[in-house]
Amino acid sequence: MLARVNLYLKKWSAADSAATAVINSGQFSLVPLPMVPEFPPNVNPDSDAFSANSVEAILQFETVNVRPWATAEGDAIEPSRAGGFPGFILENSVINGFESNDLRRSAWVDSIVFNGATYYYPTKYKVWRGASGNITEYYMVLRFAEQYLVRAEAEANGAGGGPGSAIADLNIIRTRAGLSPLSDTTGDISSAIKQEWRNEFFAEWGHRWLDLKRWGMALSTLDTIPIKGSNINNNQLLYPIPLPEIQDDPNLIQNPGYTSH
Repeated sequence: MLARVNLYLKKWSAADSAATAVINSGQFSLVPLPMVPEFPPNVNPDSDAFSANSVEAILQFETVNVRPWATAEGDAIEPSRAGGFPGFILENSVINGFESNDLRRSAWVDSIVFNGATYYYPTKYKVWRGASGNITEYYMVLRFAEQYLVRAEAEANGAGGGPGSAIADLNIIRTRAGLSPLSDTTGDISSAIKQEWRNEFFAEWGHRWLDLKRWGMALSTLDTIPIKGSNINNNQLLYPIPLPEIQDDPNLIQNPGYTSH
């Protein structure tokens, strides 16, 4: 969490140091990705990133032993729970952002044909109905792969070993995904890092939204999504501060675009 906070604050050296400490701890490792989504999933913590007690998990929240005995994501998204239609679908821009042989595309995305149209949905959590006393997936909160991307972004901004080390960290993530490594002559490292963040953490805890905001890309990106409308502005990048909080603290000022009463 410290590595992430420092990254968001653009404290590049501190982010690099915090991520390196986690990477060098030897407590976590990346797990291999299957060629296709597994239903039911392989629940071996050494071979499934989202299984309970996964070796890739830095922090997980246990799934409670009550119906549906599954994560909220698995219960809400899997088509089985809604008569054949997924609870949430992925935009085509997400699908098109994967390279053709990216194992993340094959392992963490599935599709279904509904009324003649193909819909893609995330399958990071695969259990939509478990069994009492047999919880096989936990909520993944902090995942080891993030530390490599944190460090790569920090390095690309002058920390640690610089751009060469940033590419080396990106290649660790890409190799796990079955992709060829980037060369040391890769021109736009920033774009490569942004793409790996998207491909690695889509449909996880709002990563994409927070990344777009800190990169200053939220408005321009949302303007390309018709469902979001055309009146998006900077005020919408922040929530309003609740009135009781402002009343309790005279030093708080309401965020722009919202009234305080």
